[in-house]
Amino acid sequence: MYQYIIILVISNFVSIGGWLFTIKASKIKSNAESKISEFEATNKIIDIYKKLSDDLRRDYERRISEMKIDIEKMRGEIKELSLLKCNKEQCENRQ
Repeated sequence: MYQYIIILVISNFVSIGGWLFTIKASKIKSNAESKISEFEATNKIIDIYKKLSDDLRRDYERRISEMKIDIEKMRGEIKELSLLKCNKEQCENRQ
């Protein structure tokens, strides 16, 4: 009778040990999977940020070149207006 009880107790300990090992292994697997998905999400965010920053840089460069052209046009218009305003013979802007 004691032999059956000992076998039963030992088999219960083995079952509990296997169960604890399975729980530990599943936690390790779950943590690894979450870290992998976190890493992939971080890489996607970095790629999106790089794309946005490149687009923003190109957009600013385009706008700056447009503004330079506008500034040159305005300088020409200011020069024309100053020539029209100047009626005196000794006006320094008059040609």
